[in-house]
Amino acid sequence: MTSASGVAKCLTSVVSLACFIAGIVLLEMSSEEQHEQKSIQLLKAIDDWNGHRQEFDQIKASGSFSRGAVVSNFTSTTLGDRVKLINGEDIPEYQELAYKLKMGPGVLPELRFGDVEWQDSADQEYSGLVGRLSLLVDGTNLTTEEFALLRATSRREQQGPYNNCKRRKGTYDNGQCWTYYQISRICLQIAREGSKWRLAPRSLAKLNSYGCELHDGNWSFTYYRDFDLVPIDPSGQQIGFSDVEVIVRSVNDPFLTALEVTDGTLDFGMMAEEERWLAFVLMIMALLLAIPPVCALGNWWLNKRAKERDRYSFSVRAKQRKPDPEMVGMKYAVGFEDEEYDIR
Repeated sequence: MTSASGVAKCLTSVVSLACFIAGIVLLEMSSEEQHEQKSIQLLKAIDDWNGHRQEFDQIKASGSFSRGAVVSNFTSTTLGDRVKLINGEDIPEYQELAYKLKMGPGVLPELRFGDVEWQDSADQEYSGLVGRLSLLVDGTNLTTEEFALLRATSRREQQGPYNNCKRRKGTYDNGQCWTYYQISRICLQIAREGSKWRLAPRSLAKLNSYGCELHDGNWSFTYYRDFDLVPIDPSGQQIGFSDVEVIVRSVNDPFLTALEVTDGTLDFGMMAEEERWLAFVLMIMALLLAIPPVCALGNWWLNKRAKERDRYSFSVRAKQRKPDPEMVGMKYAVGFEDEEYDIR
């Protein structure tokens, strides 16, 4: 019982210390006011958007995936960007505007998995069905760089851990675990220059950074999802692209600024005031949790001091009870005066 009580007090001490450290960290973070700084940048982008939205409104855009392919028109739409912001309750509403391609029949053809011609694109990565997206925006021709509609990666696996490949939604074949991906979304950002439009790279150092997907500081215009093959003879499996989203945004879209200031997470973090209040709560919890261990430590110290005093008192009493041989001998010494004994 004592052991369990001691363990509980040790754990309480650790939790108390952790709460106290977390409170200190939150106080430090609140002084930086990261949420407020990110919000200021986004609010400025929203103010600028009100003017840029007019030039982006009512544009005529169409697109196709190769020459001679079916051309489809873009229609204006809203994508619910405002609700995607995390911890952005203080961000005001604004008028969203983007353009989405109608994926009608034939815009991207269906094909069988067995007909895909795979090409090496990087180390242990392969591309299938490579193409470009061509846009016509108010009479201006825009073309993306080549991208793959299908991707595959392979890694060597032993026969034993075959289940590891299945957990990664892969297919095991001849000592290799193959994982396949299918394009899910294409998003481009464009900017107006005079009477013409252009693809707008977000980073001047990377000319292909005109996409709307931000990961690890890199802007990409393609997004892929897992593609599951049928377990037996997938060569005849049909692959369709009718649900692929193709979106065009303005370079001044506040949603892109939100991605930029949050490094792609869309999380603005807690406000400085919220962080301070939470820090105080954690510190109070740390103090309350520290009471039982401190009381137990104080009780142990008092018991230890009491035992030391008892030991010291016993030692002193024992020394006092022991007769001194010199004093005993003095009673019988010549000239010793004693009321009880008369030595004359």
